[in-house]
Amino acid sequence: MANHAVALSIVNQTQRQLATTARAIVDALKDGKVTPMEGMMLGMQGMNLATNILALVQGVDVATRDDVLYVLEHGEWHIKE
Repeated sequence: MANHAVALSIVNQTQRQLATTARAIVDALKDGKVTPMEGMMLGMQGMNLATNILALVQGVDVATRDDVLYVLEHGEWHIKE
């Protein structure tokens, strides 16, 4: 069960970072286009997201990595109405 708690924590951290990256993309598109500088910044933010995921899963055991992948591949987000 401890693996599941760690995996859930990693997934939640990843979701928050993904939301930040998505917000940056939406903000860049407010004027209907993405400038080369904005594109570069978004690329760097994407690399930062990938680097943080790597750091999060590198320090855990294989079972926890499997749990993280399972949740990311099969989980669905729901918003309470």
